[in-house]
Amino acid sequence: MTSSDKANKDLDLKLITSRIFRSFGYATWPEVDYFVRSYGTRYARPEVTDLDVVGLAFEGDFTMRTVVAECKSTEHGAAEDILKLLGALTLLQGSRGYLVKQHIADNSRELANQRGVSCFDHDEALHLLNSLEPDAKTKLEGERQGYNAWTAVINSLRNNQSLTYALRYIRRDFWTYNAWENLHNLLYLSESVLLPHLNPQNENHRALMLEFCRLFNISVLKLCNSVLTSRLGQMEREIEVQAFGGPKSRRDRERLYDEIARALPKSNQIPNPLNPRYMPQLKEVVAYYLMSPLAASKAPLALQQALFQNYLGVNSMYYGMLSTEFSEVTIKLAKDSSELLVVNESEEGKEFLSQLLTA
Repeated sequence: MTSSDKANKDLDLKLITSRIFRSFGYATWPEVDYFVRSYGTRYARPEVTDLDVVGLAFEGDFTMRTVVAECKSTEHGAAEDILKLLGALTLLQGSRGYLVKQHIADNSRELANQRGVSCFDHDEALHLLNSLEPDAKTKLEGERQGYNAWTAVINSLRNNQSLTYALRYIRRDFWTYNAWENLHNLLYLSESVLLPHLNPQNENHRALMLEFCRLFNISVLKLCNSVLTSRLGQMEREIEVQAFGGPKSRRDRERLYDEIARALPKSNQIPNPLNPRYMPQLKEVVAYYLMSPLAASKAPLALQQALFQNYLGVNSMYYGMLSTEFSEVTIKLAKDSSELLVVNESEEGKEFLSQLLTA
């Protein structure tokens, strides 16, 4: 998360907007940094832009809706903010943009309306939140507590070299990779980087692991959408295809693997990367999700509540407990995708799973 003075000045508007998005039914992330991969004289990931608030939600057919907000405490430069927001929507393939500023001039509102961007000044945003939340003041304070608690987790782990790459991935890389790439990358990072250094007794480690589960769950849901909208009648094969980016992408990888296999002596053959050990369990999870799509679409919200309420102790963000807010099926499906991410032979992974979504 950004810690600049400029970001802190905008924080109140970000928290109000995040709460509004949450009331709309979105899982939310404030202060997302968007990076791009480049290669000049060396491989680099320079920052392209920052996204003040991002919200994600899933329909019953696993179609993902994305909303993005630009929040600024300044009263000028709304036209430039709108242009930046439109660019951010393009990058994330967003469904709707929101401009939230201290004050917005009429001509900027007209420009935003022409481009499908919703505008709210500070008072309008608060008015909307009060119309959405029975106890908006308390819930907004809970939003601030949640922001501070997660910021404290990030700051505590920043100097832990064994977890640096995993932390960097969820803060930067996740938002720039395709969903199927995130699925494999998160599984690899969990097994090779996170679990070997996970201390289930460390509350910050537990919070980081659950954020991994939350992002992984989104990747699984997007895979479900690809299967559902491609060839549901041949589900198992379609999972194998869509889990590697679709027919062309998978075929390109098959050709590459075949070329490498032919070049290597039989004694040095490598395992087929298109048949990873977790593929059978992935197929099982996707099959369960496709059997209960409406319940599965709520899993990111259940994992978000588990993160902030159960793991970070911020009860004021929510009206009830997990068992009252979500169905047993939703909670079970959230556990299923998390088990796929965390399961291994280590006792640390098993201990973490025993605590997951228990409250």
